[in-house]
Amino acid sequence: MKNFLFKRESNDFTDILSDKNIKKEIKGEITFLNHLILGIAQNKNTDKVTSYLMLKYGEDMMDFNHLIPDRTPVPLVDYVPERKKRTVH
Repeated sequence: MKNFLFKRESNDFTDILSDKNIKKEIKGEITFLNHLILGIAQNKNTDKVTSYLMLKYGEDMMDFNHLIPDRTPVPLVDYVPERKKRTVH
């Protein structure tokens, strides 16, 4: 399944959910405060549906990294790694 994230100022996504070209391909949907996640099944039409969504609703689409930011520590910014001590023979 391929997932798409949409964000709007209002919580009104009826135009996307009622679009006849997308409606038959939707396999799952989740709505929460000003966001919509659509799940589209992977099949031969997936590329066509993806292109259609990008063209028609591209300004409302978001990357999932904006929803859950990457909080991985950065070396030399968040911490200083220990240097290995060299042993002399």
